Amino acid sequence: MPSTSNVHLVIPIYNNYPMLHELLWKLQRIEGKNISSITLVDSEYGSKFPIHILRNSDNLGFLLTSNGGLQYVCNKNNDADIVILLNTDVKINYPFIQQIKDIIEVNPKSLIGGILYTQSTGWNVFNDKIYPYIEGWLMATTVSGWKELDYLDERYTPCDFEDVHLSTKALSLGYELAPLNNPGIFHVGGASIGYTDKRLEQTKINQKKFEEAWTNS
Repeated sequence: MPSTSNVHLVIPIYNNYPMLHELLWKLQRIEGKNISSITLVDSEYGSKFPIHILRNSDNLGFLLTSNGGLQYVCNKNNDADIVILLNTDVKINYPFIQQIKDIIEVNPKSLIGGILYTQSTGWNVFNDKIYPYIEGWLMATTVSGWKELDYLDERYTPCDFEDVHLSTKALSLGYELAPLNNPGIFHVGGASIGYTDKRLEQTKINQKKFEEAWTNS
């Protein structure tokens, strides 16, 4: 039987309104009937389906902006509802929400993503052990799941490695990592934040934080 859970989307925003407009248009056209609400964090937009706008006084970065939206949505809705964290630089060309609902229906303790990496990505191997992870451009679970996982770990602020940490924590708590592998959804990559030398240094710092958190205990 199809899941009757409501579905809420959280989309962190920092400028790039044309990309946001395209994403919202595609969501409305392809998945409009399946979306209960969308929460935009740090943006301003109007649409035909319910949109909540949270504005930050400063640019808090991807992680803190995402957590603010996730906590806002989870505190307002039922534990069985589904909350999807979605980047603005994701292209939606095919339905995907029912696929997420079906996975949750089979196993409520699922952390769902667009792609699951079970192989080495160059970042997730420590002491010859591969740490699988759901890539962070789309992550979904129930309200109760987000609360149990305690959202994105803020030690990785402003961004990077929070998805590896969340996936590892989810596995440690008995969650399944479930990829959509949906060819109609893909991540442009770097369109929101960009790839710079400064970001690379931050990623290396966060990699060390992950190593200290999960491999030295």
